[in-house]
Amino acid sequence: MKLCLACFRKCEDSVQSCPHCGYGSDSFVHSAKALPIGTVLCGETMTGKAEITDENTITYFALDKQTQKPFKLEEYYPEELVAGRKGNALLFKNSECAEKAKDRIASLENENEGFAENNTYYRVVKNPEPANPPKKSKKTFKSKANKIFRKIAYVSAIICLVLSVSYLVNYYIAEPLKHRKSTSELQNMLNNTVATVPGIDPLEQIKKDYPGVNFPDGMNPNYAELYAINNEFAGQLTINGLDADYAVMQTDNNDKYLTVDFYGNASKYGQPYFDYRNDLRTLNRNTIIHGHNMRSDNEMFGMLEEYRKPETFKKAPTIKLNTLYGSYTFKIYAVIIVNSNSEQDNGKRFYYNFTNATDIEFADYLKELDKRKLYSTGVDINSQDKILTLSTCCYDFYDARLAVIGRLVRDGENAEVDTSLVTTASNPKYPQAYYDAKNKTNPYKNDEHLFTVT
Repeated sequence: MKLCLACFRKCEDSVQSCPHCGYGSDSFVHSAKALPIGTVLCGETMTGKAEITDENTITYFALDKQTQKPFKLEEYYPEELVAGRKGNALLFKNSECAEKAKDRIASLENENEGFAENNTYYRVVKNPEPANPPKKSKKTFKSKANKIFRKIAYVSAIICLVLSVSYLVNYYIAEPLKHRKSTSELQNMLNNTVATVPGIDPLEQIKKDYPGVNFPDGMNPNYAELYAINNEFAGQLTINGLDADYAVMQTDNNDKYLTVDFYGNASKYGQPYFDYRNDLRTLNRNTIIHGHNMRSDNEMFGMLEEYRKPETFKKAPTIKLNTLYGSYTFKIYAVIIVNSNSEQDNGKRFYYNFTNATDIEFADYLKELDKRKLYSTGVDINSQDKILTLSTCCYDFYDARLAVIGRLVRDGENAEVDTSLVTTASNPKYPQAYYDAKNKTNPYKNDEHLFTVT
């Protein structure tokens, strides 16, 4: 469909002349007194076919170019005063005629809503869907403002979409790929062995190889490269049955490596780290390693979730830990779910993340731990033992924690574990928030015994 330029009605593309007004045919007549078809007034109104209404008025079919709405437009054309046109402007017979026309135009401007142009006056007399008059009214500005607003909203939506897609691509694709590459590089360095030179102390050798690094006395020289890159590197955690092999950091707080990786780059994965209170030269009663539970891809300590099942313990019953100063093996003793604040368990919190405790306090801890473990591994423990706690978040309830506790292999003890001794706990103790999330009754609600240290 196309728009007739004379009457501004729609007609078929194939027609040569307008079926409504005859524009384009030999019979079409347009007054010589009128403005040429297609004349634009005030930059907004296009005039079409003209009709001589009386000796003082020419009426045009017109089109609002902004809204594309047709309407009728009257032109003041005092035939007795007009000599003709120069371009689109009226020419008057003499100055007296010009003054008379000027006075009449001024009178029309006071009486009607329209505009003056071409030495005459125009006003809207018919608008089928009340269009704005050709002059820039408040309604025109409002329409333009709405159009600008829509454009801004559209551009803003596109920007938001691009940013959202970029974030999702980075979060679910780019960052995981970067993390896996970094982890692979770290694992290669973790398992490097420094070539020794006969007669030369390996530690002295690495000090020569890395002259700008202040290596601590007694450290394992195999970790020289990692320590040279980041002197907060503190050890290696390995769980062979789960293919877990991580560099472990330690600094003066428990916050830094929640959000940065081994290289200090921002990372949602962070890096496993020893509790800042732990002494890694001698090991405290409880050595604690914190790490994120990346349930989206099971990275970092996300794999600890598998220890909820006894089958995983049977597959990976021991944890190997190397610090800068020693190598240790821990037999897994318990897996527990705990709360991180007292409001989640009737004002109580199991203090599982202590570092030091007396033998009496530790025996008390073991009693409470035995209530909470999801299954018995068959590994024995006593009040003189040392333990390792791997702590991560879990999603049983808000701010819940999952902890895997291992007992240090004693001097002279076989590191092998008899996994046939595993038995599932019939009614392990959970925090109140766990029972609330599962819509269950807490059988331990009035149990007052909780482990504390002085």
